[in-house]
Amino acid sequence: NGHLIMDFMNINTVINELVASEIKEIEGISFNITREFKDGFIIKNIEFENIGRKYSYQEKVKAISISEFERYFESAGLKLTATFGDYKLSKFDVNTSERLIMLVSK
Repeated sequence: NGHLIMDFMNINTVINELVASEIKEIEGISFNITREFKDGFIIKNIEFENIGRKYSYQEKVKAISISEFERYFESAGLKLTATFGDYKLSKFDVNTSERLIMLVSK
């Protein structure tokens, strides 16, 4: 009779609002940031130079839809009982919500 609360990005909003590239300057360091949706993943690359040394990092997150989560939960014997679209617990909208917050029960 356990419960699980899972917070994930709303992949539809993230993909639709994806900023392909930008440069952010923080404390005098310019960060070159690129993003793409490729092969089912949202990929963010960050490159910068500091004190003559170059750095490069990659963040890669699987884009999982709510229907995929439901299949995963079902195969594990769990049930999705509620969804929310933000931290104020607003109703989840697949096209506009910023988050996908799920309440799952055993």
